[in-house]
Amino acid sequence: MKDSTASRQKKKDTLRSITIIQAKRAQVTDDTMHIIDQEETNNVALIGVVHSITKNAMHTTFVIDDGTGLIAVRKVFTVFTEDNIRPGIYVQVYGRLRSFNRQNIQVVADEVSVIQDFNQVTYHLLDCIHTHLSKKRVGPGVIFF
Repeated sequence: MKDSTASRQKKKDTLRSITIIQAKRAQVTDDTMHIIDQEETNNVALIGVVHSITKNAMHTTFVIDDGTGLIAVRKVFTVFTEDNIRPGIYVQVYGRLRSFNRQNIQVVADEVSVIQDFNQVTYHLLDCIHTHLSKKRVGPGVIFF
């Protein structure tokens, strides 16, 4: 029983590459637990183009678009310099999915960085497709190319 709980916690804490539409379609069981492809998913990686930036005293909010939708990404000030991040720039976001009152899903970012090589965008989208298809695998021996 203990191994099963540890395994579930490990899966939930695993970083998963997702698209914005997957985040928006996630089942919300509570404001900190989201289910994508029948698996608890909280720590996510996203890549998208910055549409807008809003700053206040406590955090910066980026609205990003990956071609599947828009999502708000909130970065709390710690040691963060977003001087090189501006609208029109591709960024990679590592963070946690959060929602308020089981709606309005957004990402609370641990890291937001500028994409240096556009191949990262292609790799991220291929990783999203591969992960999604492997989670949707119907039976043993099914191989997706």
